[in-house]
Amino acid sequence: MASMSRREFRKSSYSSAEHECVEVGRSEGFVKLRDSKDPDAGTLDLPVGAARRLFDALRVR
Repeated sequence: MASMSRREFRKSSYSSAEHECVEVGRSEGFVKLRDSKDPDAGTLDLPVGAARRLFDALRVR
C-alpha cells in the first residue's frame, strides 16, 4: 500500500491536544488508523466495510 503523508490523516473532532487519540485516513479501499502521538509507528489497515462495522459498534457504546 502506498505511504500516506501527515496531511492525509485527520483527528477526530472529539480529540483534544492533551489526550491521546487516533487519526484516520483512507487509501485504496482501506481505512487506516494510527496513533497521533506516534504517527511513524505504523497503521492498522482495515477494509472499508470492516472499519464501518467497527465504528458502528463503538458508537453504540
